Amino acid sequence: INTATRTVTGNIPVGNEPIGIHINPVPFGWVTNRADNDVTIIRPNVFDAIGDVPAGVRTQGVAGTLDSEVVVFSNRDSNTLTVHGTRTGVQRSVATGNNPIAVDVVQYESLPNQTVNRINDLGSASALAYVANASENTVTVVDITPDPATPGDFTAAAIDTIAVGG
Repeated sequence: INTATRTVTGNIPVGNEPIGIHINPVPFGWVTNRADNDVTIIRPNVFDAIGDVPAGVRTQGVAGTLDSEVVVFSNRDSNTLTVHGTRTGVQRSVATGNNPIAVDVVQYESLPNQTVNRINDLGSASALAYVANASENTVTVVDITPDPATPGDFTAAAIDTIAVGG
């Protein structure tokens, strides 16, 4: 889309029922395909799709770290979050609450005085994914921590569930 003229300048083929999109700072994007239970990797600058990666059932939300090392997908009907390492293709599945639909990611690093800085490089820092669970008015917090011994690998685990709404 040309934002200056508000016109469509090209089309990119993706899967069935595309519902979520994340464009990261590098020239890749991620489109969740709810009916196909996967995510299409796109290059919006050249209007093409370069492949699909598997996800859970009824994939919906998508978000990524600022350094593009990790992309996460919420899977509504499997009640999971897929954490996908973009450099290695490593995937971790983390249990969430019921009907996770939306997700966002914040990167951080803990400093010696126990303050936290937001940063842009997962290679030296962790990230938290916040997953909104529609059926139970909760947010699942997932910690994503890089493995210093294996570049591109990481651990992912739910560390908290927060009640929201009323």
